[in-house]
Amino acid sequence: MENSYVYKNEKIKKNVECLAWRLSRSVGFSDSNIPDIKQDLWVHLIDRMPQFDASKSSLETFANRILRNKISDIRRFNRAQLRDSAMEYISLNDDGNPQSQSLCEDADIMSQDAFDAVTGRTSETRFERFQREYDVDRVLSKLDPKLKEIAGLLTQMSVAEIARTLGMSRSTLYGNYIKRLEKIFEAEGLRIYV
Repeated sequence: MENSYVYKNEKIKKNVECLAWRLSRSVGFSDSNIPDIKQDLWVHLIDRMPQFDASKSSLETFANRILRNKISDIRRFNRAQLRDSAMEYISLNDDGNPQSQSLCEDADIMSQDAFDAVTGRTSETRFERFQREYDVDRVLSKLDPKLKEIAGLLTQMSVAEIARTLGMSRSTLYGNYIKRLEKIFEAEGLRIYV
């Protein structure tokens, strides 16, 4: 397939715009990063085009999967840069003078769980988060491939985007798939995660 066709596809263009805009709202990014993000997405998609097989999926579905994976890679790389081991943690109480001792001892530094709880990001401890992820993975492993795909897409996209990507109406998506997922998760005591 010709690369210019991919670039002219309105759904793919809109998807690239939307993903770049969303990523620019993440920690470590800004609006000034949007052109670079879009360029990275287009280059990555064009590099992957030889792998496209029209018998396996539509062009939009293929592009969506490739672009979302690239966004995940960019986020993962950015998070790794933010937690660079060469970074030095300092206290806000530190006066900046290297000769003076910091008022903040290592024992006073908050754990990530404590920080998240204080800032309201989450009330889950790391162990509770691990348990939840284990339970959800256990349920997902029992699903048929189509339900598993839709469950995965629900973590990344809105219902309207999934319906467009899969070429079905939202009511069909709700009636045939999301309701089934809700029942399965409810039976496992995990209804709140759907």
